[in-house]
Amino acid sequence: MAHTGNLPMLVEATRLALVVPPAYLDPGSGSFILQLLVAGILGGLVALRMSWGKIKARFSRRPPDTDDKATPPEAKPGG
Repeated sequence: MAHTGNLPMLVEATRLALVVPPAYLDPGSGSFILQLLVAGILGGLVALRMSWGKIKARFSRRPPDTDDKATPPEAKPGG
């Protein structure tokens, strides 16, 4: 008798892995997934808006503006 080893189990495991089980999304699951998607997009837009100045300064040729108007000229070092 020839020894086939684990080949039948491997074939069966591969066959079972390739079978797509039927999926069911009820309205609650669908709305939750939609809510996650919308929240992720809006959160990303808020984060982008909050850091837009830093992103713009990184790609700008001139250095970012400093708050020189608030400091009186006599208080500046070297001035």
